[in-house]
Parts: sequence; C-alpha cells; structure tokens
Amino acid sequence: MDQNVYKQELTLIIVDKICATASLIGSVFIIRDVKKRWDRKKSNEYLPPTLYLLAHTAIGDIGYSFFPHFLGSWLLPKETGYPLAAGNQATCT
Repeated sequence: MDQNVYKQELTLIIVDKICATASLIGSVFIIRDVKKRWDRKKSNEYLPPTLYLLAHTAIGDIGYSFFPHFLGSWLLPKETGYPLAAGNQATCT
C-alpha cells in the first residue's frame, strides 16, 4: 500500500474513532438525563413521548457508534494490512 494512502486511511480511522467516542459520551449523558427525570416523576405521571424517543435513539446510537465505528478497524485481521487492524479471523466473522 502506498505510504500516502496509508496515512490518509489512518487519519480517517482516527477521526472516526474520535467522533464515535464523542457520540458515545453524548448518548450516555442523554440516557442519564432521561433516567434522572424518570426517577423524579410521580408514580402516576408519564414521561413525555419525546423523552422515550430520545432515550431509544440514544440507545441505538450507542450500538451504532461502538461496534462499527469505534471497534470496526480493530476487529479486522492483521493480515489485511488495514491501519490499526488487530484482530484475527474469529473477530472478523
């Protein structure tokens, strides 16, 4: 692989992991905020539907940010030559 292409791919992977980390942190804070509001509500009150939607979106975002974007390149086999690849055949499938 050409050295410039490798550096470009490595830069994109690192930026992707940084963005995924920021997304994970934001989603955790959203879920924490909804949980606090859930704990403060009275027993006969419901949370607004927008909070339910926001919490479920944050849960989905955690899964989407963590597995393909944060762990993605680390799960690839080392033999692929892909930047930051650290996995094996078992982690790839």
